[in-house]
Amino acid sequence: MTTVLTRLRKESYWAVALATGCWKLSALYKLRAAQIEIDNIPAAFADDGIAREEIFRLVVEKALGYYNQNEFDKIVSIGDAAWDVRAAANLKVAFVGIGAGENAAHLRQVGARQVIDDFADYNWFVQFLDKAEIPAINRAL
Repeated sequence: MTTVLTRLRKESYWAVALATGCWKLSALYKLRAAQIEIDNIPAAFADDGIAREEIFRLVVEKALGYYNQNEFDKIVSIGDAAWDVRAAANLKVAFVGIGAGENAAHLRQVGARQVIDDFADYNWFVQFLDKAEIPAINRAL
């Protein structure tokens, strides 16, 4: 993950931001423990909104200001849980699921169209970002 963020931040085509349903202090602790640096990345946490969609909207707003943009050509949400898929579908933003085995199958079952095992292959990951689509949410689940 660290390498992916570092490389994505160097690309002119992608603007990186972080939205999480974790409380800020918990998220920062976990990120530091995983040696993931998020300084100078727009971020929003559970402290900033009740619903994931609210947190996501806020981080997009922060990112637009941070990157001095009026809009983005494409917004891609990345997540590993069903609520991430649902939030992306509700917001009508593209989504890439991260998961393997049963987790990957579950992400696809709830509507994720693109799911990748991990971030190990950067070029493969960027291809998934490029082809990411809005989830086709399965409301029956």
